[in-house]
Amino acid sequence: MKNKALFNYYPNFLTNNESYYLLKMLQTTISWESDELIIFGKKMQVPRLTAWYCRNGRTYKYSGNTKRSIKEFHLLDNLIKRVSCFLKLDFNGVLLNYYRDGNDSVSWHRDDEKQLGNKIDLATLSLGTARPFLLRNTSSRKTQKLVLQNGSLFLMRHLFQRHYHHCLPKAMNIKKIRISITFRKIIK
Repeated sequence: MKNKALFNYYPNFLTNNESYYLLKMLQTTISWESDELIIFGKKMQVPRLTAWYCRNGRTYKYSGNTKRSIKEFHLLDNLIKRVSCFLKLDFNGVLLNYYRDGNDSVSWHRDDEKQLGNKIDLATLSLGTARPFLLRNTSSRKTQKLVLQNGSLFLMRHLFQRHYHHCLPKAMNIKKIRISITFRKIIK
């Protein structure tokens, strides 16, 4: 599936061996956090675990949460360099999401925080079990489904956040883990 103007999908960015090695390393070495959101005045647990890493140690703020960067991690530094080089983009941080099973999810949203600036390019690397990823055009409301495979890289080009919402819905039939690594450039 390709739309050169707004997004690209690279199904075999990593080999299976690279993907599963990275999955196990992140699963066991990251200090995963359980975040809370306030929705309509009520505190709710975010249905996934998260972590933030930024090469320059900057914090990241989204949905009322402030994520402090985990300490220097060469594995993530190398991955940021590799993805930046492949896509010819300059990333300096990654938001990591740990989906323990199909009960964990992320609702419809845009990644358009002020810290990301006016020109937002994001890429998501998927590790572990395949999960459906939904895109919804903000004008037509038309929804597309893409199954993000183990080792795949999904690029959301500049203007994607303006024209699409996206989500990773619950999938009760999925019993295995997935970790997504979303590459960002913090400028503020």
